[in-house]
Amino acid sequence: MAPILFQIRYGLPGQFSSRIDLEVVRKMIGARIRELRRKRGWSQEQLGAMVGFSQSKISKIEHGDWDSLSDLRLIAKALDVPIEELVREEAESSDVK
Repeated sequence: MAPILFQIRYGLPGQFSSRIDLEVVRKMIGARIRELRRKRGWSQEQLGAMVGFSQSKISKIEHGDWDSLSDLRLIAKALDVPIEELVREEAESSDVK
């Protein structure tokens, strides 16, 4: 989500640095991955095995510590959702498969 779009969407006043915006977005995406994984009843180990990552890497990703869109694509594919689903809020997301 672009910084200005994030600011408008959440009604946050003032200017943000790119670093702060990126941190917020990374954590938001990580939380969404965790939510989708848990809805499927999968452990971090199970999701990691599906995409070739360790449990600790999945944990880091879920806490916002990721830097590769290709990692997110692999995770989205394993979760059987479009990558765009990872940036949606629960209220606006479609039914999870």
